[in-house]
Amino acid sequence: QSCSRQPALNTQVSPFRQSTLAPGLLRLNPHLDCSIPFKHAQRMDCSMPLKHARKALQGAAASHNTATVSASRAPAQQECCYFITCHPGLEEAVEMELTKIGIKRMRRGRAGVKFKGSLLDGYRVVLWTRVGIRVLMLLAEEMLDPGLSGGDGLYDLVRSCGVDWAELIPPGSTFSIEPRLWSCTNITSTRLLWQRVKDAVRDDVSDARNERLQPPLPGSLADVPLYVAAFEDCISIYRDLSGLSLHRRGYREKMHKSALNESAAAGILTIAGWGSLCSQEGVTLVDPMCGSATFLLEAAHIAHNRAPGLSRPQDSWPLRSWPDFDASAWRLAREEAQDLATPKWNGALLGNDAHAGAIALAKQDAQAAGLPGSCLHLHHGSCESWQLPCGPPSLVVTNPPWGLRLGEMTGTAAGRPGFRSRRPGRPAEGHGRRDAESFWGAREDNDRDIQAMSASGRSDGLEDSWRALGTFLKSQCGGTDAYILSGNKQAFNHLWMKPSQKWKASIGGVDVQLHCYHVLPPKQKPAREAPLTKFG
Repeated sequence: QSCSRQPALNTQVSPFRQSTLAPGLLRLNPHLDCSIPFKHAQRMDCSMPLKHARKALQGAAASHNTATVSASRAPAQQECCYFITCHPGLEEAVEMELTKIGIKRMRRGRAGVKFKGSLLDGYRVVLWTRVGIRVLMLLAEEMLDPGLSGGDGLYDLVRSCGVDWAELIPPGSTFSIEPRLWSCTNITSTRLLWQRVKDAVRDDVSDARNERLQPPLPGSLADVPLYVAAFEDCISIYRDLSGLSLHRRGYREKMHKSALNESAAAGILTIAGWGSLCSQEGVTLVDPMCGSATFLLEAAHIAHNRAPGLSRPQDSWPLRSWPDFDASAWRLAREEAQDLATPKWNGALLGNDAHAGAIALAKQDAQAAGLPGSCLHLHHGSCESWQLPCGPPSLVVTNPPWGLRLGEMTGTAAGRPGFRSRRPGRPAEGHGRRDAESFWGAREDNDRDIQAMSASGRSDGLEDSWRALGTFLKSQCGGTDAYILSGNKQAFNHLWMKPSQKWKASIGGVDVQLHCYHVLPPKQKPAREAPLTKFG
């Protein structure tokens, strides 16, 4: 295969390419055209054995048909293929979100959901998703040429995949590449994947306009952030619509050391049914171990129907500088989100924590988020002695101590560092089920690192904390469903309660469980009978 620019000999491209870029950003190399249409990519179940997944991909690549690009199609209505990443185990919650947004064609994968929609749909999703971490737009997807070495095959594929890189990356713009590798035949490291893709894009742009592309400055976002995923010899190239990880809502400056990721909290609230429950009159959500109140703040945004993307600064969205950016569609998506917000809500969110510093952070975040103080009530003290002011709540959701700590990570907070293949100590290669999170970046985008507090996995007072939680539930939450999250399976035993449902997920690289308990009302003691009176 030649590494030089190939002329566009005709206008026939695969439906995949038709659906991903605006007219003018496409060109075709007829000698290497084995991209996989979305309808065939849907057939691949990411949980299937890798050898079967390879056969499915190869069969799809061999059987796809071609279609003609319509240059008259409006960009906002143009059909695109997307992948929205999430924490493994929360894919169903993402599907529920997409359905509510109006997305109809979707397919659940590992640590994310594929979906198909217009450019306007993509804008709506990045503004509205609470559970998703990144929204990636597919540019091209092809199988590596088995006859070439890994590096040469990658280089040729990127330069001949049908993407006009000189049009995609405007003059003077920066770009970054995040590689993801999962068991490819001739590619043994993410460093090789990153290096050859970077070289191909740079050389392509240099040949077109004699410009050498540069990475972004340290601590800043790239103008065009790219994701390259290599899964079983199938190379998928994406643009990242998200910029910063979507779990960053824009109102938090400091994080409690054990705080839960906002996207994970939103997913758990979705599973718990808060999205429909909050619309009822006078509902109450309680978190007896709220920490910095991530659950309560997310619940408040859901109850007020606030799109989380609206609270982020406009300059945090790199898509606004792209050549195919549709300003009218973006404005429409934002105006829709603003109009759908409900400033008034007749409900209550009650939180308690034993640490005064966590409560102070929660109050600060609530004020920064613009939440009305009338709906959020925070209490400092032991949950065992906490008395609810309104009787049994409508729902309990909490994240008690695990015996593991979510510590601050050492990476840059503002975004990905330019051309680095990955952050130090965080391999992107996937070799097992747990690595699905690191493969799609859910772990590193969490921006928190899991660190054991002790060799035994237990912290001081863990058992006492869980027993106090059990006492609180049994004494004040009779008839209520309680959803409890933990990465320590043994900790659930201290509740002395039997769960009605269980879910598994992975957050920050730790396998966690979510248990639902239907708390029974306190048993009424039978009235004591009066003693019989003896008559003479």
